[in-house]
This record gives sequence, C-alpha cells and structure tokens, in this order.
Amino acid sequence: MSKIYIMENWTEFNEKTDRSMKNDFCSAPYPGMQQIVNYLKNNNIAGIAFKTYKDVFTGETIGPAKIYSDDELLWNSSLPYYIQKYNLRLPEDIEKKILNKITKTSHI
Repeated sequence: MSKIYIMENWTEFNEKTDRSMKNDFCSAPYPGMQQIVNYLKNNNIAGIAFKTYKDVFTGETIGPAKIYSDDELLWNSSLPYYIQKYNLRLPEDIEKKILNKITKTSHI
C-alpha cells in the first residue's frame, strides 16, 4: 500500500499543484489543531537527511530534516511547524484520518 505524502498538497512542496499553503492558513487556532501537531511530532521517524528545513515564507530555520510516517501517511518534520505558526489547516480528509487515529489510540 502506498502512503499519502501530506506535503504534496501544496505548491511549496509540489510544483504539480497550484494550491499554496497560504490558502489553508487560518486566522486563529482551530479545534483539534494541537492534537494533530502532537500526533505529527510523536510518530515514527522514517528517515533523516543531513540538512535543515527552512520556512518557505520567511527563510527562518525550522530544524533538522526528518520524515515521519504512520501506516497511511507520510510527512516531513516541518509540517507541525507550519500548523503551529500559521494555523495551517490540513486537507479535510487527512485531518479526519489523523483525528480518527488519535481517537482510536486514546480508547485503547
């Protein structure tokens, strides 16, 4: 089963799409946002590169380049940063998948 690379939803990480992350920035934190950030930060590391990620809008250093994964999704370590800094909203289907995974694990 191939994994869904979350970052490919935005043109900043995938030139084949025309949707910018800026389209998904919210003016304030949204329900479930911190739970999503915690999930993304505390999952399995699938790979590490010898470089650092930089904010594509400000050039600010974000941190070491890591790739995280669960059984369905793949994302890089900059994703939680963008969610926290810009209140980035994930595509609805991905957001629901993550929140469902959080709910299932909290009931175990």
